[in-house]
Amino acid sequence: MRNIKKYRQRTNWLLLIQRTIATMIILVASTHPTVVRAQKELFEPTQTTSPRATLFSFINTMNRAYRVGGGDHPGNSAKLIAKAIRYLDLSELSESSADYLSIESALKLKEVLDRIEIPDRSDVPGRLEATGQSRETGIIKGGEASTIVPPITLWQIPGTNIEIHRIETGLREGEYLFTPRTVSRVPVWYDRIKDKPYKEGATPGIYEAYSLTPGREINLHFYQRLPNWSQWTFADQTVWQWVAAVLTLLILFVFIGYALKFARVFDGNLNSGQSEENRRSWKPASLIALLAITLTVWGVDYAIDDIYNLTGAVLLWLGFMLKLLRYVFTAWFTFVLISQIFEMSIWIRGYVSNSALAQLFRLVGYFIGGTAVILILFQAAHSFGLPAYSIVTGFGVTGIAVSLAARETLQDIFSTFEIMIERPYRIGDYIEVGKFAGTVLQIGFRSTKIRTQSDVIVTIPHSSISSGPIATYSSIPAG
Repeated sequence: MRNIKKYRQRTNWLLLIQRTIATMIILVASTHPTVVRAQKELFEPTQTTSPRATLFSFINTMNRAYRVGGGDHPGNSAKLIAKAIRYLDLSELSESSADYLSIESALKLKEVLDRIEIPDRSDVPGRLEATGQSRETGIIKGGEASTIVPPITLWQIPGTNIEIHRIETGLREGEYLFTPRTVSRVPVWYDRIKDKPYKEGATPGIYEAYSLTPGREINLHFYQRLPNWSQWTFADQTVWQWVAAVLTLLILFVFIGYALKFARVFDGNLNSGQSEENRRSWKPASLIALLAITLTVWGVDYAIDDIYNLTGAVLLWLGFMLKLLRYVFTAWFTFVLISQIFEMSIWIRGYVSNSALAQLFRLVGYFIGGTAVILILFQAAHSFGLPAYSIVTGFGVTGIAVSLAARETLQDIFSTFEIMIERPYRIGDYIEVGKFAGTVLQIGFRSTKIRTQSDVIVTIPHSSISSGPIATYSSIPAG
């Protein structure tokens, strides 16, 4: 016991020494000038208190990203580019468009600024001038204000259409950002100016270096090592990007086709051979296939945007298609999952598959699954920039059209709820409905099947059953 105690004490001392040395190494490393400078560049807040702060902070951030992209750790340039995006007002872009186009908008804006004349810092309104608190507007230090000048709401680089405006509402109220109109026009300006010479101190080829680099970063070493043939472009994408994207999409669609076919065959074999009373609609293969397809589509979307680094209209259209596929398969998977949960509940409770209670459970499951699908579609529409009122209006018009076209079907479904709740008859009962009489075989979503004494199967719509009298017998009456 004494030896064990000594061993534990020695181990505790060794752990304490190791932690002390590790802490000292971290402290020394964190005080190294290079590390401190890198941390400061990556994590310092954006300066957007005036047109001057926004303009020159944006330029400085992109200059640092370019320097980092040419250094030993080019991956850190992605964080600086993400910071530069915060100087752009993307409020008029949809969530999808902003995700795909924000980086190249910032890079192309830098390319434009590198080729035009920028005013001196002193000629751009600073915080005091922008907010109406400068000496020239009557705000004198130590004295009282003689006049109050409203803040500058819009400033334009002289001789250009590049604008910086003040945000009036929202979480970024009071900040100055490049206007949405500027962001939308940047690609056109870049195409017009890309062949003009750079100014001194510019970041030459920053957009080209990004577009040819895998991932959301600038890597000048990778860009400079590429062979000339790989830099040939078509529709603003290089040869290797086109080859990688086309092959990936082909593999995706082949995988979707085979996955759905496998799920259909497997589930069909699983459910075949069941009796009418124990017939279940199990879909485990469909669940696995739909989940795998959804994750695969997400992975392809990530590859197209973040690895192959497609840009421009090609990225926008492919990204839209992939996001639409992802939402469709997510909604499909959700609906099947919810319906399978209710099917499992029916099996656990021991209900006969074609009984009224089992059908009621299925109807509730379909209703909840349909509601989940609608919510997912709402999220998809929001992601694509469709306003909520247009979605609600669309669903309303569609609902009216469907209700008019399928009035009898809806009436049967509502009658089904009434029959399943009141339960006027069960499987095996002998019933008389109008001119038909027979033994109940199945209670479905829209109708009930009975077998007459002449061995004829009759399907009676539930709307006809609920609108008239029903005679129920526990067995076939004599005579």
